[in-house]
Amino acid sequence: MSRALALQVLQKWENGSHFAEDLLRPASASLPERDRAFVRHLVYGVLRNRLLLQHWSRQLRRQKCSARVERLLQLGLLETLLSPAPAAYASVNECVKLAGSAKALVNAVLRRSLRERGELLASVQQLPWETQYSTPAFLIQRWRAHFGEASTCALLKWNQEPAPLTVRWNRLQGPPPTPLPANWKPLPAWTDFYQVDSLPLAELSSGQLYVQDPSTSLATSLLQARPGERILDACAAPGGKTAQLAQSMNNTGQLFASDRDPQRLARLKDNLARLGVQNACLQKGDATRIDSSGEPFDGILLDTPCSNSGVFRRRIDARWRLSEAYFEEVTQLQRRMIESAWQALKPGGRLVYSTCSLDPEENEAVVRTVSETLPGLLAIESRDTKPFREGVDGAYAALLRKAPRD
Repeated sequence: MSRALALQVLQKWENGSHFAEDLLRPASASLPERDRAFVRHLVYGVLRNRLLLQHWSRQLRRQKCSARVERLLQLGLLETLLSPAPAAYASVNECVKLAGSAKALVNAVLRRSLRERGELLASVQQLPWETQYSTPAFLIQRWRAHFGEASTCALLKWNQEPAPLTVRWNRLQGPPPTPLPANWKPLPAWTDFYQVDSLPLAELSSGQLYVQDPSTSLATSLLQARPGERILDACAAPGGKTAQLAQSMNNTGQLFASDRDPQRLARLKDNLARLGVQNACLQKGDATRIDSSGEPFDGILLDTPCSNSGVFRRRIDARWRLSEAYFEEVTQLQRRMIESAWQALKPGGRLVYSTCSLDPEENEAVVRTVSETLPGLLAIESRDTKPFREGVDGAYAALLRKAPRD
């Protein structure tokens, strides 16, 4: 059943515009946790290794096949070639059952992959990077130009590894426990962040912990929201950064948390309630049209839509949603959002522009452009993280200040 469900999710993903996470959640909701985890492993494994599995499928079969059978072969090859302990003939038999009229083809390809496993794996290092690391060639070319050969290779390897579990202690619920549980590994450069080997379900349920990568703290640490201030988190869902702002404000002042998607807004509401955020006012809103008619804000956090190139390890299918044209489209949107937020900021107020992108086109270039076009914008400071440098997700944040009135 798990393989059939994984195949169904992959087919829907291939034929639509949804992220795999949004398809997996409802599709596997009724399964026991162990089966849900296995379905996630299959779906994300195929997407993470899409071009490599496609290469092996074409190499091992001598005839054309339907898109459905191709997806099924990729599922089977993931288990026979890339799983730490190959499922071998049990996996082959389950895939053959799902193959319909293509049973003979699926059986032959998967059994051949088992016989030639060592040779196939040894040959991976000779493949082009886009196949070896299953990443669109145009992205690799961009990264080579930005970061050089060695850093690009390190980034590609990083993106192919499953992300560790990292959590943030929420001080709205009190200080961290002393001593820390043995399986909580503090991350020295990141206050209140820990790497864990399994989800601490009790602490997550109570709101003491929140699953979050340390790189997310760049933006909130730059904004430095203070108690009593009027702050806007303009793209707030799912709420991790909003909760960090509330903590900085000691749950005082006015914290407005906005998102334009009703479903994401509902998730934001649930998360903030669990985390103990008391000073937030939730509102449906579009960050390209922030209402500037009321009282202006002391600070605005603008965590904009972006390519997600800094978090490909976590958002595994994001790489397949990008094109070269996307970057021009998204940077136009990012600039409109900054211009909108700028109008709602008080003189002397602070705006933090943030992405989870590695690409300078979405980061420094956007800040440079708005600095040239918005009168009174002062670019104060920027920070970023690179997976191949800090060992955390990639992120960028820039602190902009609106010049005070004379």
